[in-house]
Amino acid sequence: MEQLLFLALILACPLMMLMMRGSHGGHGNHMAGDNQAHTRRMDDSDARIAELEHQVASLQARLAEHDDPAPAGRR
Repeated sequence: MEQLLFLALILACPLMMLMMRGSHGGHGNHMAGDNQAHTRRMDDSDARIAELEHQVASLQARLAEHDDPAPAGRR
């Protein structure tokens, strides 16, 4: 009996996946829209990362200027 239950559980997973895939069969455009939205989010993320990297570099340069000792002739 336990073996039958175990077998039923193993078979239920792929069956459920097939049923779910079949129910989404007519929504090909929905998937394309999801891919386009994902691509836009990735582009936005890349732009934000580039902006943050620029800000970090700028702050590091300002810190380096601040930490450098003044030339010997100036006080």
